[in-house]
Amino acid sequence: MKLKLIKALFFLLFYCFTVVSKAISIGYSQEPASVVEPKEPSVGYEEKKKKRKDQNENEDKIQIQAKVTLGSRDEISGFIYLPQTIAFRHYKNGLIFEKKLFIKEIEYIEVLEYSQKKIKESPKESLFEFEPSRVKIKLKNKKEYYLDAIFNFFRNFSISTVDGTTNLYSYFADTYNAQTGWKEVESKNKNYHKKKPHPQAAVKIEIIDLPSAAGDSYK
Repeated sequence: MKLKLIKALFFLLFYCFTVVSKAISIGYSQEPASVVEPKEPSVGYEEKKKKRKDQNENEDKIQIQAKVTLGSRDEISGFIYLPQTIAFRHYKNGLIFEKKLFIKEIEYIEVLEYSQKKIKESPKESLFEFEPSRVKIKLKNKKEYYLDAIFNFFRNFSISTVDGTTNLYSYFADTYNAQTGWKEVESKNKNYHKKKPHPQAAVKIEIIDLPSAAGDSYK
């Protein structure tokens, strides 16, 4: 009799413990709300953002009638967009000066020299890239400035002509072979491009005039 009472008491305690444990687990079993990760902007959003940026940059530029000289000495006349003002640093008497100019003050901007950098090499030939490293600015009042880098707007730009629109670049690349020389020009001189550009590179922008009216441009 006593044994049965002990067993009944034991099962009662076990049952109470199980019920309480289950109640506690139910109270804490709910997982916290998950954190929603921010979504990446869609491609369309990025394209619209870039378009707005390009439009804002163009708003700061004016259309210029210009003549562009290529490395081949060929000339292209047409209309290009340039900033209304440019700012740069130059050296004089061992001092650094900061200068700001209106684009209408400039007669021309010309690349004089290039830096040379090897970007790829194979057993037979090497590929080099060339960036403008010495630039001349001549003003209409005959004053001249010399810089050691090119303006961003001169690195690549488009020009509208009677033949249509084309893109021009002031930097370029060429392949050198020790036996045959450069691929794009007839020269075996490894330093040839330091002062002589690729035939199709833009080397000079000459300011001709400002359009007299908004419609005064080639379409």
